Formats: sequence, structure tokens, C-alpha cells
Amino acid sequence: PATAAHADYKSTSPFSGWTRREHLVTREVALLVFVPWICYVLLLLVFALPPPGVFASVFALICWAGTLLAAGISYDFQKRHGSPFYKLLTLTVLLSCTAGPLVGHHIFVTEMSCYWMHQSGVTYKGVAPSSSPDAYQDAGIIDFSDGSNLDLRRVLGSRPVGSTTTYCIAPIMDSSASNRVHFFAADVDCCEPRRSFVCGDAAKPSARTGVVLPAHSSSYNAKRWQHFYNAAAQAAEVYGWNLPERPIFVRWFDDAEAVQSALLHQGLVEAFIQCFVGLCASSIVAMWLHWSLAYYARGAESKKQTSRRAHNNSCC
Repeated sequence: PATAAHADYKSTSPFSGWTRREHLVTREVALLVFVPWICYVLLLLVFALPPPGVFASVFALICWAGTLLAAGISYDFQKRHGSPFYKLLTLTVLLSCTAGPLVGHHIFVTEMSCYWMHQSGVTYKGVAPSSSPDAYQDAGIIDFSDGSNLDLRRVLGSRPVGSTTTYCIAPIMDSSASNRVHFFAADVDCCEPRRSFVCGDAAKPSARTGVVLPAHSSSYNAKRWQHFYNAAAQAAEVYGWNLPERPIFVRWFDDAEAVQSALLHQGLVEAFIQCFVGLCASSIVAMWLHWSLAYYARGAESKKQTSRRAHNNSCC
């Protein structure tokens, strides 16, 4: 009975006999799933959602150090008890410490940085398109003056070499006759090379609002801004414009508040999706590790039994 009880590894305490056990119990599999996933979710959220600033950066660094500390504690248990469970837990937590910040930073760069820039940026109203753009470099939202509209006859779509993305721009004009264009409506994959600009609310005559595309909030946004600038420079050569050093590119909409809400919604949905993907990945990895260890343990036990039989036969 004692031997049978020892063979049933699921009936053993998860805190005793670590060096003699060759399988992961159900409780350990759950820990192997949820501990790395919780670390991953925590790091993803603190790197993706908070506004940029010193406090958010310090808090994210503290959380990251905390997950590394958890991995260190697990590694210390592994050295003391020799359990393969703690070794696997250490490795999966370290993987979460890498994946969480990377995915969270990607969400911040592509989704949340624009939202926070618009929240912290200045809103200007009644801006004439012929005004100098230098006075509005800190803008988050620009409401253009009555009579402002897009010149849809002089649009341009530029696709960089090796890219599948088309960067579309259209000049924002008013009734003043000028060959200088300071503001552009811009977006991606919403126009033909020189026509059919359907970005944002370009088809709505009532649209007068521009949500400014950031130029410096992240390397991703800086690179995208540069592509829009290259498209505007090409358009200036084609249509004979004079282009300022720092034109302002905006997404053209009728309701800027709805756009801000949409940016926040996109960021939250992306974070939720990545958390769910992380849970699925953590479950798959934990089950695979459990199966692999159990298969290895069965193979080792089978070799031991074969060796015993061969030894007994040789003795007889």
C-alpha cells in the first residue's frame, strides 16, 4: 500500500518529495499556466496603457523588476528542491518578462500614443489653412475656419519602395489664392495615386476638424510622419506648391471627440486580445511541458524496469 501510495503522484503534497517526483500535478500545471500569464498581463498593461511620463516609466520598471524577482524566487526553490516544476516556472516567467513589455510597447506606439497626444495637446479653433503651421506645432486637434475644405483635385498617394502601404495626402485650402500649402489631410491606403481620396470624412462637406498626426511621440509615428512629408514633397513638385519645413498632417473628420474615443477603444481592444492570446499561449506551453515531462518520466521508468528484469535474469 505504501508503494502504491507513493506511485500515485497526484495524491502527494505539492510541497513534499520534490526531488523524487517526475510529473507535474494538476495544481502545478495551473500554476504553470497562470503565474506566467499574470506576469505577462501586468507588464503588457503597464507598458501599453498609461500616459507617457516619469511616473508611468518608474511604475513600469518596478513591475518589471517585481516579475524578475518572482523568477528569481522560483529559481531559488529549484536549486533547493531540485524540482523540474520550478525550473519550468522560472523559464516561463522570464519569457513573460520579455514578451509583456514588447507587446505592451507595440500597443502603446501604434494605438495609445496618439490618444494621449491628443488628450494632452492643445485644441485650436477657427484656424485658417493659410496660417503659418509654426504656431500650431503643439496642436492635438485643429478646428479649421468656415470655408476650409479639401482640394480633392490635387491629391497624391505615395507608396515607398518595398512597402505595401500607400500614404495619401490632400491639401486643406480656403478661399485665399496661394501656392503655399501648410496643412494636409492624411491617412493610409485610402486613395489612388492622384485621385479618389476617401480618407476619414473627406466625403462630408461639413467636416472641418483635423486630428493631428504626431511627429515625435514615438519612432513609429516619426517614421509615418516622414512618409507623409515625402508624399507632400512629391505633390509639391507635381502641383507647383511651396512646402513649409514643418507642415501639419491631420486626419480629417467631422467629430474629433468620436475619433479620440475610437483610439482609446482600439487600444483597449488590442490589449484585451493580446491578453487572451497570452492565456492561450501559456496554456499550450504548460500542457506541452507537462506532457513532455510525463512522457520522459514514463520512458525513464520503462528503462529502469527493463534494466531490473535484465539484471534479475542474469542473476538467475
